[in-house]
Amino acid sequence: MNRYNILIIFARVFVVIFSLLIYAFILIDAFSYTLGLLLNSILLILYFYIELSHLAITQHKLFWINPIALASIFTFLIPFGITNILYFLPESELEIILFDSDVTLWMNKLMMLVILGGVAMWIGYNSFIAKKLGQITKQILIKRRWIRDSNNINMPMIYILILISLLAKLIAINSNSLGYQVDLDKQAEANDYAMYLTILQSLSSLVLLLVAMKCFSIDSAHSNYESTLLLILFYNVAFGFLSGMKGSVIMPFIVVGLGYYSQKNKFPIWLFPVVLISIVFAYKVIEPYREAVQYNSKSSNSVNEIASTMLENTNKSDSKAAVNYLAVLTRQHLTHDAAYGIEYAEYETLSEDSPKFLTNIILAPLHALIPRFLWKDKPTDNLGLWYTNEVIGKAFQSSTAMSPFTYLNFAGGPLAVILGFLVIGIIHRTFFDGLKHFGIGGLIILFGLTGTLALVDNGYNNFFIAIIRNFPILIIVQSLLLRRSRP
Repeated sequence: MNRYNILIIFARVFVVIFSLLIYAFILIDAFSYTLGLLLNSILLILYFYIELSHLAITQHKLFWINPIALASIFTFLIPFGITNILYFLPESELEIILFDSDVTLWMNKLMMLVILGGVAMWIGYNSFIAKKLGQITKQILIKRRWIRDSNNINMPMIYILILISLLAKLIAINSNSLGYQVDLDKQAEANDYAMYLTILQSLSSLVLLLVAMKCFSIDSAHSNYESTLLLILFYNVAFGFLSGMKGSVIMPFIVVGLGYYSQKNKFPIWLFPVVLISIVFAYKVIEPYREAVQYNSKSSNSVNEIASTMLENTNKSDSKAAVNYLAVLTRQHLTHDAAYGIEYAEYETLSEDSPKFLTNIILAPLHALIPRFLWKDKPTDNLGLWYTNEVIGKAFQSSTAMSPFTYLNFAGGPLAVILGFLVIGIIHRTFFDGLKHFGIGGLIILFGLTGTLALVDNGYNNFFIAIIRNFPILIIVQSLLLRRSRP
């Protein structure tokens, strides 16, 4: 065992013990709630810095598309670490965004659960069983020949899948189920086919990724694919604006950057400035549009109406629509809202109408495979709305993110959090080691699963449902997009 492994083991033991001590000191009033949150936030950031640094040394290739590295950032560090800085900013700045900066006991208990979950995830990733499952997955895929060993793009299929995604997006717009335009009543009516519609819409992102990888690969002449790449990029960005979701405007540029990274193991120098510019434009256009939809009842179900509303309101935007770093932090922050569920679980008993948290985890494979028309009592995915109404106590038709830690705490307390993220770490290693050796075909599948693997859903059971549903579909998609290699 080398000194790096010894350091990692020591770090895990220290972090767990120190986090438990922080919570114990808070309970006996030796630490204030605010001090506890500060110490837990620093502890979380330092711990993940150590783990990520070690991973970068031992598994440098494709580090930034490794699911556990992305999950560390997007499931842990951003929502529960970096954004906790909000609680330590001047009140005068927080008043602008109406942020409640009161720190509670339950936020600190939540942070303890987040740290325990993070350590468990990394232990799972580095476990013997995870490494073995990765090897088994690789061998099965080699034996079954499910992944194309060719880098030759099937161009007619590119355009067919773009057309399919276009039709899916237009149907979603017409039914008010795309992005910010989502109508909760219509969404409930469309629940039977909403999953398939979402998958079809996402085909355009996979096509964009594939063309980017081919464009930047060593064996390709860039001129053959640059025009196609730009057209598909424009298409994705345009529908990102139409969705009214800022992330959907920014993500296509990140996808192209990841395609570049997958081929050269480094990010392009243009990625950071382009992403910043796209953020500015997204806020400039989408924030006024959202205000028009929310306050002027200008919701629409056609491309022309949405585009017209955006153009009309972009020039009317005021300072509220400007990019505000505090507003950005607030939207990524989960500690505040997720803590409500920790308190609720401590004092309240779940009613008969509440989600069956543990049952839904156990039955996730059945939920993924059995269609609703065959299972009339199949649970609906209204977790966020239930959380808003029942836990937070607000009578809004709006979903609130509870975080997977709060979900698992409802399912079985701290033990469920530890076991739940131990399993996630194992799954991260299984798919990364199993797919990374298969070239562009394997990377298409890995990227297609990245959203699920990197940003663990607030409904923990949905993590498994998404994998079970999407993995076979992605195998089929990559086989359609890539031609067979010539004998």
